Amino acid sequence: MLQRISVQDYDIVYVVTEISSFLNDTSWLDVFRDLLLIQEPDKNNQSYHMDFDQSYAYFMLFMDGNWIDLRFRSIETFMQAFLSMMIKLLYKIAPDNLKTAPPKMGCSSI
Repeated sequence: MLQRISVQDYDIVYVVTEISSFLNDTSWLDVFRDLLLIQEPDKNNQSYHMDFDQSYAYFMLFMDGNWIDLRFRSIETFMQAFLSMMIKLLYKIAPDNLKTAPPKMGCSSI
């Protein structure tokens, strides 16, 4: 019988002015001690084109079983997603007060 492993997942988004410096010099990862595994799903996913200047993710598993899903977002990408989310929220809260359907924007979540 398999033993159930309890893990804790933390989702962290850093909104930054630029992403490339974090990708070019990964020494900032050294602050995460006891790192067991790191994945870069955006880098490894060849099925679609990803603009690394807009967003980039790291999935990190630690020796104690904790996960950090860390994503960098450019300010522009974050603001676009945030505004899209706020518009959708307004249409759910007060649909009768708004005259048209919400506009479609590039990003649907933060």
